[in-house]
Amino acid sequence: MKRIAAALIAAVMLIALPAAPALAAAPAWPTVSHGQSGTNVKAVQLLLTARGYATDVDGQFGPATKAKTVAFQKAKSLSADGIVGPKTWAKLTAVTVRQGDDGNDVKAVQTLLNKYGYGLTVDGSFGPLTASAVRGFQQSKGITVDGIVGPQTWQYLAGGSTSSTPPTPTNCSSVTGPAPQSDTTTITVAGYTFRVHKCLATNAKKLLTAADNAGHTLGGWSYRSYEQQVSLRRQNCGTSYYAIYQMPSSQCSPHTAIPGNSMHERGLALDLNSDGKSLTDSDFAWLKKNAASYGFKNYAPEPWHWSTNGN
Repeated sequence: MKRIAAALIAAVMLIALPAAPALAAAPAWPTVSHGQSGTNVKAVQLLLTARGYATDVDGQFGPATKAKTVAFQKAKSLSADGIVGPKTWAKLTAVTVRQGDDGNDVKAVQTLLNKYGYGLTVDGSFGPLTASAVRGFQQSKGITVDGIVGPQTWQYLAGGSTSSTPPTPTNCSSVTGPAPQSDTTTITVAGYTFRVHKCLATNAKKLLTAADNAGHTLGGWSYRSYEQQVSLRRQNCGTSYYAIYQMPSSQCSPHTAIPGNSMHERGLALDLNSDGKSLTDSDFAWLKKNAASYGFKNYAPEPWHWSTNGN
C-alpha cells in the first residue's frame, strides 16, 4: 500500500508541475543568391572561405561567389544550384565557435553580430568583447546564453530580424560587460569631449557642468574599446600573454584592468584631469565631496579615476 500511495503522490506532483515555456520558433534561414548584396552575403563569403572555397569578401553575390557556392554544394552532395538556402547554410555553419578561436568563421560571427548593432571590429579573433556580444545577442533572442556559437545561434544570427535588437540600457546597473560604441554617445563641457555610455550621459554632463560652474574645469578620457584596452595593458603591464590577459590589474603601473573587465570598456568611467593637466588637490576635493551625488565613485588608488561602482 505504501508503494501505491507513493506512486500516486508522485503522479499528482508531475501533473501539478508547470509546463516549461515553449521557445519561440527559430527564424528561417535566409535565401542568398546571385545579384544580392549585404551582410548575409559577406557572411556566406567568409564561411565559404573558411570551408576552403576562398572568395572575395565584398558583400556582392556575383559570378565568383556563385561558382564557389556550386563547388561547395557539389562537395557536400547538395543540389548544386548556387543558391544558399537552409541545407547549404547548415553545411556552411557546421562548426562551433567560441572564445579563443580565430579565423574566417569568427569573422562571419562578428559580421552577423554587427547586423544587430554590436559594432565589433571584424578581426577574426574571438575575444571577450565578441563573447560578450554573443551572450547579449543570445539573451535578446531567448536562447541558451553560453557565449558559444553553435547551430541554434548561427541560425538566429543569419535569419533573425534586426528589428528585435535589444534597446540601449537606460539603467547603468544593467551594463555588465564591454559596450559596443553604438551604445555610447559624446558629451562636451567647457571644450572637453567625453564618450560615455548613453545611460551615463546625463549624469556625467551634470557632474562636469557643476564642476566647471564651481571653478573646476575638468578634462580627461572616458570610453575605450577592447582593442584599446589591450594596447593599454601592453603599455602598462607588459607584452607577454600573461601580462596582457591574466596578470592582476594591481601589478600594472598604473593599475590597468584585464581586457573585457574595464569600466572604460563599458563607458561607465571617467579619468579626469585639471584643464588638461594633472588633477589638482582642489579639484579632487571637490569631486570627493560632490561626485557621489551624480552617481560616481572614486577608485582609491587613482584619484583621477571615477566610475559608477568605484572600480
